[in-house]
Amino acid sequence: MLLALLTRLGLGRRKLERGETEAREDIWQAPAIRDIREIYQTFLRKATRHGYEREQNETPYEFRQRLGQQKSLLEPELQVITEAYALARYGGYIPPQHEIVRIQTAWNELERKWPEEAQSPD
Repeated sequence: MLLALLTRLGLGRRKLERGETEAREDIWQAPAIRDIREIYQTFLRKATRHGYEREQNETPYEFRQRLGQQKSLLEPELQVITEAYALARYGGYIPPQHEIVRIQTAWNELERKWPEEAQSPD
């Protein structure tokens, strides 16, 4: 019953209509999305250098949980960065500029808390 109501309101699951696929691909060109992807990819490279590589079949949320268990001090920043990436990547959400600033701030704080000189899993 709820699904029927959501579908009538245009909120239920449905096939992408013609043109929506192209629109979805255009989302990836939005500057905000590019910024989020760049931050997340830089984060993954940093984690790998510290000995925490994201596994091939591991979701962003699973990776955040695994890393957060080892590096609990980073959890607030991991949450912000992972949530932003997942919403953009899987939900097509384009955040407003103030959210991009919040994500960049989280990245800067993660960089401060997890300096490069530590080369092994700690």
